[in-house]
Amino acid sequence: MIRGTARILPAMLAAAALLLPHGCGRPPEEELVRRIIKDAAALAQKRDLGALMDLLAPDYRDYQGRDKAAAQALIENYLRSFRGIVIHVLGVKVEITEPGGRAAVRTDMVLSSGAAEAFRKLARFTGDYFRFDLGLEKGPDAGWRISYAEWWSVSLTDLLPESLEALKELFPGL
Repeated sequence: MIRGTARILPAMLAAAALLLPHGCGRPPEEELVRRIIKDAAALAQKRDLGALMDLLAPDYRDYQGRDKAAAQALIENYLRSFRGIVIHVLGVKVEITEPGGRAAVRTDMVLSSGAAEAFRKLARFTGDYFRFDLGLEKGPDAGWRISYAEWWSVSLTDLLPESLEALKELFPGL
């Protein structure tokens, strides 16, 4: 028994050594950026405005020139206007434009409000589709923050290919 273990152990150690650089440590920057996008959607659904605003860079600006305070007012108004907000992040394309410093993101999201999510699925109401182009910067604390946002409504046929796949998983038979 010891002989068999003695032969297997070096192979196991070699395999572990090969996996360590990839399996342990910090996730790739692209994955960290994707997490910020998903976190932002989850925080908006929970109506956690404070935590959501923490994801915006201090010098945030959107395509209409709104700063962080104006963006907060816009989001507060939206949250007051709708009950039961549901946000599904569909496709997310990330490009690190400056390694360790800047990223560009294009993502599609489905926003809906009102009745419970189960009813939306039964009625096959997916919601309204939006495309977001975002700029992210890595702050001094090494965390990614959203520094720029632009969004517009898109049709089902204009969604990114990966967004269509995600949507089919959420709403089978679509």
